[in-house]
Amino acid sequence: MIEALRQLGATITEVPGDGAFGPDLAVTPIRLDAPGPPTGIDCGLAGTVMRFVPPVAALRRGVSLFDGDPHARKRPMGTIIEALTGLGVAVSAPDGGPASSLPFAVEGTGEVRGGHLVIDASASSQFVSALLLAGARFTEGLHLEHRSKDNSGPVPSLDHISMTVSVLRGVGVAVDDSRPNHWIVSPAPSAPLTSGSSRISPTRAPSWLRPWPPGAPSASPTGPPGPPRWAICGAASSPPWAPPSRWRTAL
Repeated sequence: MIEALRQLGATITEVPGDGAFGPDLAVTPIRLDAPGPPTGIDCGLAGTVMRFVPPVAALRRGVSLFDGDPHARKRPMGTIIEALTGLGVAVSAPDGGPASSLPFAVEGTGEVRGGHLVIDASASSQFVSALLLAGARFTEGLHLEHRSKDNSGPVPSLDHISMTVSVLRGVGVAVDDSRPNHWIVSPAPSAPLTSGSSRISPTRAPSWLRPWPPGAPSASPTGPPGPPRWAICGAASSPPWAPPSRWRTAL
């Protein structure tokens, strides 16, 4: 996750912290007022990267190319891709056609209009959290509604969405979650979320955002033990990313 955000233009540096999980992180947000060069995001096997980062990439002025390990290409991505296209963001597959999974390209223009968006998030709460976190920067904010397509049930892991809402409120973003399956994020272009620097302490982060303890196995089931790393990043030893041939000239 850290490397993905750096690829999009954010500056992330370690600063001294007093927590048990290592140093804090100082984050300077991505500049949205100037075009950036095409960039490649290797998601590895990390579902959080492939679902949380594309909405942020949509706010960037430039093309962001997403790919991952072979198994990652089989993971469900249709909900987040459909959400972005529904918001007017151009998302395409390597052949130029519609995308439904990795690999795909997000062509950001520096802004996303936002508004009312209906998705089916019955497969994962990550789809909701990903859009809420970016929604505060949308021009009109975001009214996100979960509506199951086949009565498959409610959004799972609602406590994770509650954590997302708490984080947004903690930086001054107004979020209305009083109606079941509806989340309304007010636009906040001047909030700390979009200007200046923010500091993140692993001790105050939810468990899935904390770094692995020293000597713990990597996020990859077959990965060897190693130094501390952020759990959200997925496998730490992903092979070098080779973008599809249609996009190689852009990098």
